[in-house]
Formats: sequence, C-alpha cells, structure tokens
Amino acid sequence: MPSRDLPASPAGGLPRQAKRSISIVLPAWNEAEALPRAVREADAALRAVADDYEVIVVDDGSTDSTGVVAANLARDFPAVRLVRHPENRGYGAALRSGFAAARCDLVAFTDADNQFDLTEIDRFVLLAERYDVVCGYRIDRQDPLLRRVYSRGYNLLVRMLLGTGVRDVDCAFKVFHRDVVRRLEITTDGFLVNSELLTQALQQGYSVVEVGVTHHPRTEGTSTVSATHIPGVLTDLLRYWWNRVQFAGASVVDEAGPAVLSRINWASALLLGLAALLVLSNLGYPLIDRDETRYAEIPRELVASGVWVLPELNFRPYYDKPPLMYWLGAASYSLLGVSEGAARLPHALCCFGALAATLVFARRWFGPRAGLFSALVLLLSVGFLGSSRVLLLDGLLMLTTTLSFAFAYESIRGPGFRAGWWLAASVACGAGFLTKGPIALVLLAPPVLAYATLTSNAARPRLRHWLLMLGVVTAIALPWFAAVSIKQPSFASEFFYKHNLARFGGAFHQQPFWFFLPVLLIAGHPWSFLTFTYARFLGSRSESDRRHRPPVLGFIVLWSGWCVLFFSLSSCKLPSYILPALPALAMMIGAYLSRVLFDEEHLARYFERVAPWNAAVVTACGGVGFAVYCGTSGVESLTIAASVALVWTVVGVGVFALRFQSLGARAGWGVSLAVALLLGSTVTHRAIPQYARHRTLFGPGTDHHVHEHASHTAVITTLSHEWSEVPFYLGRNDITNLALSEVDRLNVLLQGQGRLLLVMRSKDDLESVLDSLPDDITTRTLAERGSGRVIEVLAGPTSVAMKVADEARH
Repeated sequence: MPSRDLPASPAGGLPRQAKRSISIVLPAWNEAEALPRAVREADAALRAVADDYEVIVVDDGSTDSTGVVAANLARDFPAVRLVRHPENRGYGAALRSGFAAARCDLVAFTDADNQFDLTEIDRFVLLAERYDVVCGYRIDRQDPLLRRVYSRGYNLLVRMLLGTGVRDVDCAFKVFHRDVVRRLEITTDGFLVNSELLTQALQQGYSVVEVGVTHHPRTEGTSTVSATHIPGVLTDLLRYWWNRVQFAGASVVDEAGPAVLSRINWASALLLGLAALLVLSNLGYPLIDRDETRYAEIPRELVASGVWVLPELNFRPYYDKPPLMYWLGAASYSLLGVSEGAARLPHALCCFGALAATLVFARRWFGPRAGLFSALVLLLSVGFLGSSRVLLLDGLLMLTTTLSFAFAYESIRGPGFRAGWWLAASVACGAGFLTKGPIALVLLAPPVLAYATLTSNAARPRLRHWLLMLGVVTAIALPWFAAVSIKQPSFASEFFYKHNLARFGGAFHQQPFWFFLPVLLIAGHPWSFLTFTYARFLGSRSESDRRHRPPVLGFIVLWSGWCVLFFSLSSCKLPSYILPALPALAMMIGAYLSRVLFDEEHLARYFERVAPWNAAVVTACGGVGFAVYCGTSGVESLTIAASVALVWTVVGVGVFALRFQSLGARAGWGVSLAVALLLGSTVTHRAIPQYARHRTLFGPGTDHHVHEHASHTAVITTLSHEWSEVPFYLGRNDITNLALSEVDRLNVLLQGQGRLLLVMRSKDDLESVLDSLPDDITTRTLAERGSGRVIEVLAGPTSVAMKVADEARH
C-alpha cells in the first residue's frame, strides 16, 4: 500500500491534520487496581494529540471489581466507553470486541497495567500519517529475566515462521488505521493476536513500521501471564502458521475444459501402458543374490511343503518378516509355475499399483494434470524404476502405505469424519503389518495425528477410531501370528524384539543418520535438481505461492517427511527402505510441475534454463558410467560397452549444446525426461539382466557342465551364506545349508557316496574348511561366478574312481 505523506508542521512540532480522531482499546481482566491510572493517562495523552478521541475499556469477564471501576470511570471521563464480556474470553477476544466498537480514524491498543508511557503516542500518530501499522518495541524492558528470555525466543520463532520482521511482536502498544484493522480478521482468543494481526497486515500488503517505547515495571495489580501459558501459545502459533501461512491454499483441484481433460485422460492411459511395459515385461532374467534369491526361494518352499503358515528358508523357520509377500509369490508359482518371472511378478504388480494409486489420488486432490505429472515423476525416478523390477518386500509395503495414507486422509479431510475411508485405511494398514510388521502402523499414525491436530478444518480421529484401526489390524494379522507361535513358541520374541526393536537399534545394516540424503538425491533423479526450487516454493511467503499450498500438501509433506525421518532415526538402513516415501514425494513435485510449467509468469530462471538441462547431462554421464562399469566388470563385452559409452557421450554433448538455446521449460524437461526414459529402460531391461546373468551360479546361461554334476542324486551343501538360488534353480528340497562353525558335519555328508558339491563364497578360505575333512580327499572347482564358487569334494575310493571316469569323459 502506498505510504502516506506527512503534512507540514507550522510550529516544528507534531504535524496536525484538519481533524484527527483516535480510539484506544484497553483490554482489562481483573485490573481494578491499575485501571484508574490507565484511563487517566490515556485520556490525557489522547487529548494532547487528537481533536476527537475515545477510550474503550473491555472488561473481559473480570471476577474482581474491574467492571464497577470501569463504569465509574465512564461517568467521570466522557471519552470512556465500556464493553463488557459476561465471561472471560481471552485477550484476542477482548481486542476483537474493542476494535469492533472503535469509531475513530486511528485505532490504538495497550494493556491496562500501566507499563507504557502513553504520552509517547505522539510518535505513533506522526508515523501513522505515512504507515498503515505502527508497532512499538520495548526499550530497556523491565520484565523479569526469565520472561525476557521466553519473549526473545518467541519473537525469534514468530519471525521465522510468520515472517513478521518486527523485533517485539507482543509489545502491547500499536496503532492501526481503522480501515486497516477492519480488514484484519482476529480468529484467536488468546495471546497470539499480535502475531495474527501483523501477519495478516503484511500478507495484505500494508506498510508496517516500528518505534521504540519506554517500558515500566508493573506496580499495580498482578500479571495474568505465566509460564503455564507457553505450551498453549506455542501450540496456537504452530497451528496458525500451518493453517494461515504455510498451507493456506484453497482445497480445490485445477479445472480443465473438456478438450484438455480428454487429452489428459488419454495421456494418463498411455502413461499407465508405458509403466506396465517398463515394469511388468522381461522379468525372466536370473535372480540376483541375496534378496531376490531369498524372497523367491521362500515361497517355493511353501509350495513344496504345502505348509503356508511358517515361512522357511533352506527348510528352516525364517522369522525376519511376515508372510504376505511370500504368500503372493507362492500363489504366483501355483498359477504360473516356478520361474524368475513368476517370482518377480507380485512385486512388480505392487509397484505398478502404487504408481496407479499415485495417479488416482493426486488427480483427486490436485486435478487431472497434477495426477498425470505425479505418476510421470514417480515412474521416471531412478529409485522407483530401478527397484520396481527387483524382487523386494518394500514394493508391497509401498503399495499398502500409499493406500493407507490416502484412505486415512480421505477420512479426515473435512470437518466430518468418514468411517468408510477409515476402515479401508485400517485394512490397508493390516496388509502392511502382514508385509513388514509394526512398521505399517508406525509410519501411518504420527502423520495422521499431526495433520488432524494442526489443521483447523480436519476431522480428528477419536480414541474409538484408533481402537477400530487397531482391531482391524489385529484381526488381519493375529491369526497368522497365533498359528506361528503355536508351531514355534520362540517366534514372538524373535520377530518383535530381534527383527523389529533390535533392528531399529542397529543390530543389522548400521548406517549414519544422514544416509538417506544421498540416497534420496539419487533415487529422485532427475527430479532432485528441483530440490532447492521446491524448497523455496514451500518456504515462500508470496501470495501466489501460498495460494498453491493447500492443506492436502501439508498432509503429503508430513507423510514423506515422517517416513524419511523415521528411517533416518533407525540405525538399520538399506536404500530400499525409503520406497514408501516416493509416492508422496512424486505428488509434491507433480503438483508443482503441473502449475509452473503452464504459468510462464512464475517460471524461475533456474527451473527453466538450468535444472532440466543439468539433469539431462547428469543422466547422460550416468549412461557413460554404466557402460564403463559393464565393460570393465565383464558384464558386457568391451565392444558393446564402448559403443554404448560413445552413444551416451554424444547424447550428453548434444544436450549440453541444447541448453544454450532458448527452448523454454517444457522443451527442456521434455528432453530431460526422454534421456531419463532411455537410460532407465536400458539399465532395467539390459544392464541389470546382464549383471544377473554374469553373477548367477545356477541360473539360465550358466555352464551345463555344472548342472550335470549337480544331479538329483548328488549331495549338495551350501556353506556360510543362504545360497537360496541353489535349491531354487535345482528344484531340490534336500540341500543342506551350514554355517562356518558347522563344517565338521561335512564328514557325515561325505559318507555313502564319497562325493559332495560344496557351494561357498569365493572370499571364504577353502583350506580351513578342508582341514576338518579326511586327508584322502581331492577337490576341484567346477564353477566360480559372482561372489560364489562350486567345489567338488571327493573322498577315498570314490575320489580315484571319479577321477578316472572324468578323464575318460573328457
């Protein structure tokens, strides 16, 4: 708002308007002792600077004689007006009533405790000629030390969260123009009112200035402010920041005309088709040790044994995780037969389902275009595309958490609680519990509680609703837990303590707190290049950006932020743990892209000219790096690897040259996505399968000579590792798995045939293993690939006979 010009002062003192009128509001609660002096000083101060004035005393339901004293003062001072509250409503409510009653051009307020020199109001009136709001700040504050410390911290917090910019936001000496204060909505009844008034004034473009005022110690009455108010004030401040500053946008979706909507629908269908092609095809390459072979073998053993209650690995109870993913794998085998493709299909379908859910709910919450962009962001993220075709449990957890979060939000998004959606969220959470245990509830509950607490128009789940969710989860998970506990009494302690609490504390896979920061940057490529741009959007106080941050965005920020924070707090970390956060992060970036790519006025230079081209160049460099690795490690022939590296070098140089052309943001991100799609499809459909073939011991493409030796009559032992691929590919249920401490059992296994095949890690010392065997044994290496090797062990006469037979055969 333009500044007001100061009129000239003929006497060199306070400039005077033709007619100046001022209202001053004095909120009073149990201030009978201090009120008479406050009214006298206010009356004298206003008489000196105003042609017309009034002193509005608001008796906020006082329990002492404040109301009587105020009524007597009104008889003695014609300018005094009394406003009564039948009960105490709070400081903000008192100001709201006082402002509503004010009739003069300027409206001031101060406390009725006589801690300010009201003769200094002349400086406020002078500045009010040029500014819309004049705020005092206390010079040489006379409050106790502890209260000054509290106030300093509170002012710092207000400046950070609300951007008020003033040094003493709660100084109870301020002057407003009446037309300004009438446009400011006071929603709080408590002490947050000062912060609320200044925040709204700045948001509406009014000018604000500060002026120092003298502060006096309180000498009459007793202060009603105490340390017990701090938690409530901080809670109110956080809720106000959340609802009125951070996520204050309207909860409406972007509308699209029929023609545009039709194009978006077709594009969404094509995107899902592309996702199905990328994620669900060509799944039949060899399993990668260790997770893939483990999670493929466990369901095979379920089918082989016919007992689906207790998962087993190498036909020993496997306590690490609940069985839902294993059941899906076993069902896939029952329908399609045992194969790598059938093993990976359930996980790939879960990832595809998570992508479809991302599209549906982002479309529902932000609009059709945002839904399309969110699914596109998720599909072409390195972390999602790379993990979607590798057999893990985290894909199913990502699907169940995405559904549970989405359903839970739908149940509380409005003032009325919707039980049907909550029930659906409970079922999804129960499925997540059967996937990886209590983590499903731990990830869901805190963000839902935080959102319901912070958001003013959200329904709050009551204790009965949480009990309902817990009951549904229990009904889904308890039958299996009970059945397993009956078969294996040690299961409960093994599962809940060792594989949940102890794992969180770092019993496995210990990594530093910051581990997921680089993981997220890599997993989010190429969108990681928008990190700072998006952070600036989230922290922006501009009206345009605030309008595009609706409450649902706050829910998604809580969802993704808690997932990242929780797994960062855990000492046990693996890159795939972060998968449940990816759909939420994709919605955040997708909704942002759907706005800025079609709003030329708000396109940042970095977003348009730098980020997409840098992302494309880095993608091309990644292509060169993959080619070099594949060539040097033997995954690809040097000729193919060199050719691929050359192609990616040309692509990188071409993209770098294009960045200097004025092609616009859409063209830049189109090029970046095309390059990302090319690399993603090449890596997932060529490099990873080649890597798997290069490292497998018994999978497709391995030496048939090894398979001949590993006949169904051969004794096979795996050592110092799970080696789940051995029983999986050989279809054997009689393979013994030993730890290094159990090598003495090899003697027993050698008896009878005098021959066994030993599968062990290449890094383990073969000589120390053989020391426990008889002296007349001979060994030879049949195969060595990846991290393992297959050793033939022969003992006694069998050793000689097998050597002769082998020489005759060759």
